[in-house]
Amino acid sequence: TQAALLDGLERAAAPVRLIGGNPATIALAVALMLRSIPAIASSVQDLADAAKARGIGRNPATLAAPVVINTVAYAQRTADALAARGIMERN
Repeated sequence: TQAALLDGLERAAAPVRLIGGNPATIALAVALMLRSIPAIASSVQDLADAAKARGIGRNPATLAAPVVINTVAYAQRTADALAARGIMERN
């Protein structure tokens, strides 16, 4: 589960306390990264399917801008969700 993953990552990152780091922050960052990989991959697949349906094909140059835009939008939604839960400040 997500809670078990966070707990394990936090325990593994415990040594960073020696240099002033926060293991909980590192665990959250790693968990968010792992969660983001399938979401971004799904976005790439959806955009490739849409391009194929329009007859554009799988040209990486054609997909680059939409993938970046979708990835940034995903990151903003994630930041908003974290801010709504009081985990981080959102400017």
